[in-house]
Amino acid sequence: HALAAPKPSVRVNRRKVPRILMNVPGKLRVTNEPDGLDIIIHDLCVNGIGIQTEVKIDEHELKHLQIDFVDEEADEEVIKVVARMVWKKELKSGGYFYGCRLNHTEENLGYYIANKIRERRE
Repeated sequence: HALAAPKPSVRVNRRKVPRILMNVPGKLRVTNEPDGLDIIIHDLCVNGIGIQTEVKIDEHELKHLQIDFVDEEADEEVIKVVARMVWKKELKSGGYFYGCRLNHTEENLGYYIANKIRERRE
């Protein structure tokens, strides 16, 4: 069967909360790396985070990911979140991209996101 749409499709953002694009460095705390893995935090919202790594994360680590990054505008305050992987994608250029749902956040995450959204509107 084939479906034909009467009108061209339109891209719609189905997310219920704003997501900010970041592309900032962070650390992923895993059991076999005492200093953590270097990651890039691609995007962030109050209930999710997108991260990129150079190496594949072990399956047993994917249910409890501790991610740390620095708020460069708040005296280098470290923001910590705990997430679980929802989906992953191997990148053609090398590395992996993970979409994660946040399980636990500290209070400073909400302030960080609100400030970033406010900055982008100005």
